[in-house]
Amino acid sequence: QALQDGTTANRALAVTVALSFLLLLAAALLVFQISREAAGAEAAVVHTLSVKQASSDLLSMLSTAESGQRGFLITRDERLLAPLHALRRDLDEKLGELQGLVSDNPAQGARLEELTPMIIERLGAIQQTLSLTEAGRQSEAARVVVERGAPLMEQVRRRFAQFQAAEDQLLLARQQHAAAISQQFLRAVTAMLVAWRILAGFALISV
Repeated sequence: QALQDGTTANRALAVTVALSFLLLLAAALLVFQISREAAGAEAAVVHTLSVKQASSDLLSMLSTAESGQRGFLITRDERLLAPLHALRRDLDEKLGELQGLVSDNPAQGARLEELTPMIIERLGAIQQTLSLTEAGRQSEAARVVVERGAPLMEQVRRRFAQFQAAEDQLLLARQQHAAAISQQFLRAVTAMLVAWRILAGFALISV
């Protein structure tokens, strides 16, 4: 009878250990899967921040070029046009970078397509004022600044604001998703540790 009881106990212990091991394995697989999802969620957040930064950089370049143009019209200091020359040189590259970043977001891609010709037109207005100034037609240049340049820049800023607002909403959603996955990861790790403790406990009992 004692031998039979011992055999039954050993079987029960073996089953318990096996189940604990399977629980530990399942928890480990869950941790691995969630860690991959967490990495993807964090990458999405970083990507959105990159879009926001590229958009802000482009608007900043355009605003600086506009300020340089206004300063030049007052002082005739050619050095103030350096930001404008830099923008002309780098515009295609900056737009291409931003287009690449939003290639996964059709709505933002459409906003950028609408924004691009506005930027080009704004640069055209700046060039018009410079050409008029070189021709000695300062009053006409000043009128272009007020009647064409300023309204165009206001439109550009509104479009950039809409673009950034969409990215802000996307960033919030992705941050919340990343936070939720982080919580899942912590719960999975806790479950794995509990399974490990159960397994270790029964291993000690069996010794």
